[in-house]
Amino acid sequence: MDVSRSTPGHGLGLNLVAAVAAAHRGTVKTVPTSVGLTVEITMPPAAKDTSKLEVAAE
Repeated sequence: MDVSRSTPGHGLGLNLVAAVAAAHRGTVKTVPTSVGLTVEITMPPAAKDTSKLEVAAE
């Protein structure tokens, strides 16, 4: 039996979520509720993609 399946805690899951959010300038917040835990992920608005230039066909 895998010990990590019976050990209390949140494991790596929330750390991975926080790392991905931080890489995209976002935040992660945990909020206790009466029935468990809510995870709030806030991400900034997407930047306008300026990498594509439209060129008129001649």
